[in-house]
Amino acid sequence: MINKILTLTGFQITWFACVFGEYFNVPILGLIIGILYLFVFFYFISNKFLAFQICLIFSIIGYCFDSLLSINYFYKINSELTFGYLPIWFLVLWPSFITLFVDVLKFLKYRPILAFFMGFILVPPTYFLGFMLNLAETNNLYLTMSIMAIFWGLFSYFYSIYMRKYS
Repeated sequence: MINKILTLTGFQITWFACVFGEYFNVPILGLIIGILYLFVFFYFISNKFLAFQICLIFSIIGYCFDSLLSINYFYKINSELTFGYLPIWFLVLWPSFITLFVDVLKFLKYRPILAFFMGFILVPPTYFLGFMLNLAETNNLYLTMSIMAIFWGLFSYFYSIYMRKYS
């Protein structure tokens, strides 16, 4: 139980550091906090290999998805410190987010439909917050949010299937 609390807290601190670091023009803050959180997470997690594998696979998929949206002008995050098409802190935000799947959301491995709806409904509002804070901009909010909802639903669904097969 303590690992789950540490994971939830660590991710939230990382997410806030990324968003507020960007908002207050200190984008490196999210990167630093995220790296520290990931070190702590991997120190305490029992199956390091499986956790690393899940974080790597699903972070790459997510990072590529966000990059594709940015490349194709569905949205752009206003940042002075980027890696490719995304802010530098996305490099730690994705693996930090995936730690939730590793430690907190494992119950979804036997509930793919619930996983789909959770991803579809719960994740896109975090992007919407970026638009409302003027950290990101989009030319078509409804289309962008629809694409994100579908992606996140499918992403969570396939995570559920993957976890059932490989954990």
